[in-house]
Amino acid sequence: MKMKSKVSDTLEEIATTKVNGMEIPQCVDDYMRIRMRAKERVLVEARDTAHMHGAWVFDHAALENTCESMDELGWIILYEEIAKIHKGIPLSFLRALSFSVSPDKMQKKIRCKFDPDVFDASANMVAILFDGAKLGLWEMDDAKKFSIENYPEIPLFSEDEWKESIINNMGGMETDMEDLEVPQGGLDVFVL
Repeated sequence: MKMKSKVSDTLEEIATTKVNGMEIPQCVDDYMRIRMRAKERVLVEARDTAHMHGAWVFDHAALENTCESMDELGWIILYEEIAKIHKGIPLSFLRALSFSVSPDKMQKKIRCKFDPDVFDASANMVAILFDGAKLGLWEMDDAKKFSIENYPEIPLFSEDEWKESIINNMGGMETDMEDLEVPQGGLDVFVL
C-alpha cells in the first residue's frame, strides 16, 4: 500500500471512529468561554468610554478580527485532551484533522473529519510520517523516503547532521545546543 493511502486511512479512521462525536473536553469549553467573555468585556469598555477616549476602542479594533472562541493555543489544548483520552494518538495526527467545536452550551460534541489537504502541510506531514513509523504503522525508511521526495524543504537529521545544522544556523558558532542529546521520548512527550 502506498504511503499516502496508509496515512489517509489512518487519519480517516481516527477522525471517524475515535474523535468525531466525542464530547468537548471541559477545559476546552472553559477556554472558549473565557476568550469570548474577555472579548465581550473589551467591547463593553469600548462602548462605555468611546465618548471620552479611544484606548478601549483601539483594543477592540485589534481583537475584531480574532476568532471569537478558539485560537492556536486552544486547538493545542484540544489535541492534548484528545490524546489523553485516546492514548497513543500523536498530536501530529490530531493537527492533521479538521475540527469544529462550538461554544454553544447546547452543542457539546466535536465534529471531526479527515481533510486530504493535509498533504499540503509539509511540516506536519513530516511529523505524521515519523510519528506513524514510531508507532509501527509503516516503516521508518518509507517515512524518510516519502518525506525527502515530497517535503524536501523540511530537513531530516541524523545526530551528526543535527549538530552541524545547529552550528550552521548559529553563524558557525558552537553553542550548547549541538551537544544536546537527540530527544528520546514517548508518543507525545519529549524530554531534553
